[in-house]
This record gives sequence, C-alpha cells and structure tokens, in this order.
Amino acid sequence: MVRACATRSGFCGAALVLLLATSAFGAEATVNGASEFLLLVQIGILIFVGRGLGELMQRVGQPSVMGQLIAGVLLGPSILGSLWPAAQHAIFPTNHEQRAMIDGIAQFGVLMLLLLTGMETDLKLVRKVGRAAISVSGTGVCIPFACGFALGEFLPASLMPHPEQRLIASLFLGTALSISSVKIVAWSFAK
Repeated sequence: MVRACATRSGFCGAALVLLLATSAFGAEATVNGASEFLLLVQIGILIFVGRGLGELMQRVGQPSVMGQLIAGVLLGPSILGSLWPAAQHAIFPTNHEQRAMIDGIAQFGVLMLLLLTGMETDLKLVRKVGRAAISVSGTGVCIPFACGFALGEFLPASLMPHPEQRLIASLFLGTALSISSVKIVAWSFAK
C-alpha cells in the first residue's frame, strides 16, 4: 500500500514538473525547426502511456515491460498512425531535427534499460540455476534468430529493398530479433 502511494505521488510529481517545464518553454521555443516544447510533450506522452500500460500489465501478472512495448506500438505508425495519422504526425513530426531529439532520448533510454538490467540481475541466482539459465538463454537467442532468418528467406521480393541480397537481409532480421529478445527477457526476469 505504501509503495503504491509512493509510486503514484512520484508519478504525479513527474507530471507536475513536466507541466511546469512545458509552460516555461512555451509553444514558441523552436531552434532550427525543432521544438523543445514538443520534445517535452512527446516525452510526457510516452512516459504517461508507457507507465499506465506497464502498471496495467503488472496487475494482470505480466512484466511491466510488456505494457511499455504495447504503448510504443499503440503510439507509433502501426496503430495511431493508421487510425489517426494527423494526430500521430502532430505528436511525432517527421522533420529531421525533431526526430533527432527524440531519437537521442530513446538511445539514452535503451542505455538505462541495459544498465538497470545489469544492476538488478542476481548473480547468486544465476549460479544456482546455471545449467537451466544457459539452456534458456541459448534457446532465447537461437529461436528468435531462426524465426528472423526464416522470415527473411520467405519474405516476398517486393517487400525487400534489394532482393538480390536476401541472405544479408535474413541474417540482419535474425540478429535483430535475437538481440532484442535478450534485453526483454533479462528485464522481465530482473524484476
């Protein structure tokens, strides 16, 4: 109960700081076509939706990272961009400067995710269940790699930028899926 109240008050405090910061910058603050105000709005929306869906997932017994991933899909071009493209482009415009700012924040977020995963990993537990951990880790890398490679091999040529380089595309898809699965699995078990 105390933890839930502290979490909610911290979340409300962060929202208050975000509102104060956005009002201080104002909607007119732009540098080279990029708006710091819009960057703060983007960060606020991403945190609010990600945190909300993360807590919802925890209530149904799933890791919070699942809700955060769902939030990214919902706010991206797949869902919001398909259902309401004007709102998606208003929140996440396609100009280079604005994209560079949010990409920098996103890369910092990935760095923090990996840092937190490493800090919260219990090495005593890993040693205790070493054989099972190695087999699960190997499977967690091999299966996504095989699925990504198979996807690249069976992908229609019309969807590939260079159909003559199918092997390279297949290896890239397999590697991308296996690397991202490791981060998600590690984060899920660290919690």
